[in-house]
Amino acid sequence: MSKLIYSLRRTLFSQPLGMTVRILKHKLSRKPATQAAPPPGILPIDILYGLDTSGRISASVLRTGSSADIHSYGYGASLPSIIRKAIETCPNLDQASFVDLGCGKGLPLAVATEYPFRRILGVELSPALCVTARENARRMAERFPERTRIEVVEGDMIAAELPSGYLVAYMYNPAYPPLISRLAKRLAEHQARGNKVMVIYYNPAGAKFFDRAEGFERYFAEHVPFEPEEIAATQLGNVADSVVIWQSAADPHFAPQPAADRPVDLVAGGAAAKVRMEAAA
Repeated sequence: MSKLIYSLRRTLFSQPLGMTVRILKHKLSRKPATQAAPPPGILPIDILYGLDTSGRISASVLRTGSSADIHSYGYGASLPSIIRKAIETCPNLDQASFVDLGCGKGLPLAVATEYPFRRILGVELSPALCVTARENARRMAERFPERTRIEVVEGDMIAAELPSGYLVAYMYNPAYPPLISRLAKRLAEHQARGNKVMVIYYNPAGAKFFDRAEGFERYFAEHVPFEPEEIAATQLGNVADSVVIWQSAADPHFAPQPAADRPVDLVAGGAAAKVRMEAAA
C-alpha cells in the first residue's frame, strides 16, 4: 500500500471527522511561505504567537541541584514542523492527553493547542524554564481562549504523575541515556496499567530503550524536513530531523505505518556524523 493511500485511509477511517476538519483548518490557516523571514535565531512560531521559545541554554546554566542535572543536554527548542508532523500521525487526538516530558520553554505545548487534546501538560525540572513556559502558556490562553489550556508542572519527568487513559507522550531528546532508560521503564509501567500510550521521540538518540521496552512497538519512523523559514531561524545547518513513534500494547491497537521499523539517521548539527539507529531485533 502506498504511503499516500495509507495516509488517506487513516485520515478518513481512523479518526473522527471533527479532528480531520480541525487539522485541515490548521493547515489552511498557516501563513504563506512568502511572508517575511524572521530575524536569524528567532523561530517563526515566536513571531506568529508572540512567544519566547527561541535560543539555546547550556545544561550548566540550568542546574537545579537535582541528581537528574548530570543527564541534561540543556535547552534547545523543537521545531513546529516536526512536532506537527508527529502529532498528526497519531490517531484519535480528541480522545488523548498530551504531555511534554522536559517541556523547556513550552514550544511543543503551544503547538499542541492547535489540536483537540483533552489535556495538555508540560513537565520541566528547571524552575527558570518553568517560569518562561508558564508565561508562554498564559499568552496562548489569552490569545486563544477556546483552545485547551496548558498546564506546566515543575519536577522530575521520571516521577511526574501521568494522565490516565490515552496518552501522547512527547520528548525532544531530553536527556542522556541513563535517564532515557528509566523514562522508557516508567512509560512501560504506565501502559501496563491499561493506559494507551503513544511515545513521540524527536531526535531519538535513546531509541533502543523503547525498542526493547516491554509492551511497546514501533508505529512510525521518518526523517522529517523542516519548513524553509525554520531552516534560516535555527542556524544549525541541518534541514531535517528524525522522529520515531512507539505505541503500547493496550487497546486500541493502531496499524503501524509503512516502514516503521526502518533505520533512522540521527543528525547532530548539520554535516556532523550520523548514527544509524536500528529497530529492535
